[in-house]
Amino acid sequence: PTQNKIHFIVNNKDIKILNLATNTLSSTDVSITTTNNNHAIIRYIESQNKIYIFGAENIDENKDENEYKFIPYSSATKIRSRSDKINLIKNFGHFSRCLDIDLEETMNGPYIYIFGGQTTEDNNDRPNDKIWKYNLLENKWIIPAYHLNSTLSSFGAINYENKYLIT
Repeated sequence: PTQNKIHFIVNNKDIKILNLATNTLSSTDVSITTTNNNHAIIRYIESQNKIYIFGAENIDENKDENEYKFIPYSSATKIRSRSDKINLIKNFGHFSRCLDIDLEETMNGPYIYIFGGQTTEDNNDRPNDKIWKYNLLENKWIIPAYHLNSTLSSFGAINYENKYLIT
């Protein structure tokens, strides 16, 4: 990842880069796909010096992941029977927030929290009450998700010296 650039996802499919130094917008050769009506989130994690794309499937398995690390929501599963896996993250990620917490020394982290946003049910947009947690060290989702007492439609989060998470 290069400084002075903002990576973002357009139409839940294409990755664009805004270069703040030159004021130019460019496309990448990386396209993404999502499953289960999810929306991908892109985030630069400073402690890992890597750009993560949460919710996106790596559709080109031969593509080098030096610049982007794909963390598909479809990797969060629960086994119902020997041959049946249930995808746990569905209809998630639209307008969600992503927060990285570097808790390596005390809690086997660092962790990513993805929370809030909205979901669509019965053609109605509704705030979401889930908080998904991903362990970057172990490369796995922490199951089950946390649930808030109420849904979040407008919120904030603060990471103060990797000690506090306030929403």
